[in-house]
Amino acid sequence: MRSKCDLRPGMVLIVSGGFVISLSVGRLAADWALALPRLPFELFNCAVGAGLTFWGWSRLRRAKAGRPDLTWWQFLYDDLITLGVGCVVLAAVAAIPPEERAALVRSLLEIAETLRTARGGP
Repeated sequence: MRSKCDLRPGMVLIVSGGFVISLSVGRLAADWALALPRLPFELFNCAVGAGLTFWGWSRLRRAKAGRPDLTWWQFLYDDLITLGVGCVVLAAVAAIPPEERAALVRSLLEIAETLRTARGGP
């Protein structure tokens, strides 16, 4: 039985492919005149993202074939909730001003250093 806290590998590939494609499109849309020399590179990135997405879709279809009693919504329920929570967290972090984000990262690194020292790490 699958654990409730992990994404299916197919879903991870689909999300990763979509992320690669959206980054490439975003870079092209941000400044089209400067992006023209990088166009072949961005097209290659889009092709890689599409390949990851299609590979993930084929893995999900094979996994779903093993569970014909479930609908797609039932099959992907946990994955969609995890994806939604991840998108909300990512949007919240992106909305934080850069100075506050840097302070937050510094605080988290200090906490990690304190925990590493408390455990007796190097």
